[in-house]
Amino acid sequence: MIFFYIQWMIFKKNVYLRTMFALIKKYLLRFFSFACVALCLLSGCTEEHYITPDDAAQRTEYKIAVVLPMSNTARLHIVDWAIENLNAAQSGTEGVRITAERYDEETEDMAALAQTLSARQDLCAIVGPLYSAHVAPFAAACTRVQKPILTPTASSEELIRAYSSSGYLWAMVEPDISQCEALLARAMARGAKSVAIVAKENDLYGQTFIDWIPFQAMELNIDYKATAAYTSATIAGDIATAVASGAQAVICAPSGASDAVAMILASRAYEGQTHFFFSDVAYDNQVLHLLQEQGSNAEGIEGVAMGSDPMEGFDVAYHSRNNTSPQLGASQLYDNVMLVGLAAIEHHNAGGKKSFNKAIQTVVSGTQAGGNWTVSGMRRNIDAINRGEYPVIKGASGALKFDATAFTTVLSSVYYHWEVYNGRFLLLDYSSSDPSRRISSTLSSWNWKATNGQIFDAVVRTYPPHRNTYALVVAASSGWNNYRHQADAFAMYQLLKKQGFDDSHIVLIAEDDIAYNSSNPEQGVVRTAVAGENLYSPTAVDYKPSQLTIADIEAILQGNQSDKLPEEE
Repeated sequence: MIFFYIQWMIFKKNVYLRTMFALIKKYLLRFFSFACVALCLLSGCTEEHYITPDDAAQRTEYKIAVVLPMSNTARLHIVDWAIENLNAAQSGTEGVRITAERYDEETEDMAALAQTLSARQDLCAIVGPLYSAHVAPFAAACTRVQKPILTPTASSEELIRAYSSSGYLWAMVEPDISQCEALLARAMARGAKSVAIVAKENDLYGQTFIDWIPFQAMELNIDYKATAAYTSATIAGDIATAVASGAQAVICAPSGASDAVAMILASRAYEGQTHFFFSDVAYDNQVLHLLQEQGSNAEGIEGVAMGSDPMEGFDVAYHSRNNTSPQLGASQLYDNVMLVGLAAIEHHNAGGKKSFNKAIQTVVSGTQAGGNWTVSGMRRNIDAINRGEYPVIKGASGALKFDATAFTTVLSSVYYHWEVYNGRFLLLDYSSSDPSRRISSTLSSWNWKATNGQIFDAVVRTYPPHRNTYALVVAASSGWNNYRHQADAFAMYQLLKKQGFDDSHIVLIAEDDIAYNSSNPEQGVVRTAVAGENLYSPTAVDYKPSQLTIADIEAILQGNQSDKLPEEE
């Protein structure tokens, strides 16, 4: 004790020691104050929880199958990008995580794969395939088991019509009726007053162009010259036929990348004679790569392709991330995966008490202002869904607004006008089929006319029976791809019945092979409009075209009966 007292007295007398002690005390106090503030700041940061792989692993898993061409890995990166952003948009370990199995659209047997994947109970949805012809078996299989299929670029009018009432096909683009009009608009802008088309007949993709461009050309006062229905072996000759028609513009609708390459190579022989416009299938880096392998290029060719809404900034973000322009269907594919993720959150919140397809319908039926496709935009939408509120989802391709009855396709699409420059796709401008953003509406008005024009009972009238008048109704084609022809024939039959004709005064010739076709999601049902009446009457068909000759048709028109033609004409 005496020792410590002596030391303390020495310390009190030593000015130097007292000064050093004061400095040490001062900086120790500052250090502890800083440490306390730092601890408070760190504890406050826990509210903003950054996502780690361990966080995502603890969430409820929803598995999808992705069916795409594997030779183009850029689209696979989009799937990963969308999943990455979905993970980042959720807080903590609560929520969902999307995992994806990948299948090669170019090598797999599509029909067999469709049956296998649609039957998988662990898959909540299927994303893809890219091409309409490959989507067809998936749409049929998924409809039968009520599994949603979301497609980035399937745009066949035949395909959409076939599954418009099923509610399980989700297409991110409008049918190619709109693309036909966009192509004609580009031809007109180049000064063309006449057109011809080259497309594959009886093909899920090409048939829309064959059916609609002549009609639309007439509406736009463009002289329609010719249709060259190609096969893969006759492309060069069919291009020559289209040019020989004298058309100032030739619209080419290839059904695949290899066909696009062949069309481009064949068109080179006619540079300066006419102007060629290519549909969306040609808007693919794979096409440019195949041309380079053959020692050629696509310099100067132009066309139209569905793309992203420029107001959403997806193309800029994509280029910044990948140092290249997005491929055909890039924004739509991103939206496919994003929509699955948002629906998974809704399904998870409902405790699985609603189907996954119903969860998608719920998510896209919102009316409030919402976020976009980015991480912050998705976080805003997710927070709203978690509160039981449903905003309008703005995807990379535009607003994801679907028909409120069928939910089959988006109500509007954005189209690129592109040209190949220096070996790359250059986007010249954009157009939209949204009626609020362009003078002429396309699919929306067409759907309204098609739906309302088929309501025969809007005004109830009673017609006297037709005793001396006969009607001959002929559907001159067969097969599921020609659904519309027989559907229209059955519609005409029902219309005649409502206007006073009885069965003995109507002769209906139809192959009768669509109502119970294996591709028909509604067995025994034939419609011409979404949610329209079932027009099919199995007893209405008198003869099948496959059983008749030209002489038989003449006999029917003349009212001559025979053992082969027993019906009273």
